[in-house]
Amino acid sequence: MISVQHKIAQSFKWNTFEAITYQLLLFAHQIALFKTVPIATYGLIGTAFAMSYFIASFVSGGFENAITPFFAQAALDQKSYRQLIVRPLLKHIMCAIFILGFALMIVKYVAYSHALTCHSMYIASLALIEGVRKILKTLVQLAFKARYSAYVEIALLGCYLATAWGACLYTGIFSIPNLFTPLIATSLLATLLYIHVIHSWYFQLPRGDNETILQPINFNKSRLLNFINQAGHNLFSSNFLVPWIAAQAGFSAAGIFKLLSHACYLITPVVQKIFGLNSQLLFAHVQHATLDEKVALLIKLNKKLFLVLAILTTLVILNIKTILATNTSLMTDSIPWFSSIVFIMLLLSENLVVVYEKFCIAQERVHFLIIYAALSFAGFYAIIFMAPTSIIAMLLALFAVRLTAFGILVMLMLRTWNIYVFYRRKTIQS
Repeated sequence: MISVQHKIAQSFKWNTFEAITYQLLLFAHQIALFKTVPIATYGLIGTAFAMSYFIASFVSGGFENAITPFFAQAALDQKSYRQLIVRPLLKHIMCAIFILGFALMIVKYVAYSHALTCHSMYIASLALIEGVRKILKTLVQLAFKARYSAYVEIALLGCYLATAWGACLYTGIFSIPNLFTPLIATSLLATLLYIHVIHSWYFQLPRGDNETILQPINFNKSRLLNFINQAGHNLFSSNFLVPWIAAQAGFSAAGIFKLLSHACYLITPVVQKIFGLNSQLLFAHVQHATLDEKVALLIKLNKKLFLVLAILTTLVILNIKTILATNTSLMTDSIPWFSSIVFIMLLLSENLVVVYEKFCIAQERVHFLIIYAALSFAGFYAIIFMAPTSIIAMLLALFAVRLTAFGILVMLMLRTWNIYVFYRRKTIQS
């Protein structure tokens, strides 16, 4: 029988392969698009995608994170899986369908351009499908099917790029319909493939005729708290910031920051999948380990994470000019250099909390993340209330809020699990 450690190692390998390959292909696509179309057009398309993925995060509703502490119990047998995963998921998807209509109203309400409003159906449709796909992919990953999900993601991205560029070059128009329609189709296909994998894996579980002790109340509470935490993250993401910049400074400025966000996303999804998803897998399958072993794992993962972040952030900042120079119509003196650096640091600061977040979820201490989210919300709304019209003022204020909230979260964790005491003890022993 294959050990859990071996399965986690295999998942780590395939998640790393998928994350790096996927983001390199996507970034190459963004560079080519940025070079081919006017900056304003690129900004318009980027704003539409950002709004769609912003809504998609609310469609998923934190479900994919909430299942972590319950997955080991759900995977005991078919009965447990139905009660803890399948039934809540079906209810969640039904609610998500209603969110589609709500999302359409949001897009039409906040859209400050007719070019966005007239394509609201594309934006909302992609949001719905991507939100559901995100949940199903997490279930596939937790079932140790990372190799399958890697093949699906990379193959369908290749299909999307070929189809989208083929449509745009054939018609001579780089538009929202030409870029959204292939992505909606491939995302829907990925969703169906993930359903097939989950269905096959489900029937490999024991039937589970005996009574099983379930925790539906805790599960629903975890879903709600994870939704609030995720909403806090979204307010500091490029999916919110790019549309805000478009409203403040126009689609040309949004285009610059959109490309920079994709440069950051060469790092963020890789970090999220290598450290976030694998932390989720590790903490989900070491529930019966001692607290010292869990804390040791937390410290080890964070050391590696902070080192990787420091190196990659420096590389992105040093290559801002090279990234933006791909569009020859963009003048060097029109690039907001300082704003760009702060924007990059703000986006990448999201990764600081990745391992801490998974640890809190696995230990069912999601209320720590709610405190973190509440501080982020409070700071965010204080900034919005002050209504800064300067992009740099907005970005600096958000960055300060993010660092303050992160510092308080770390202090709470140090106090609760005596992490500092544990770290000192290990240092003395070594």
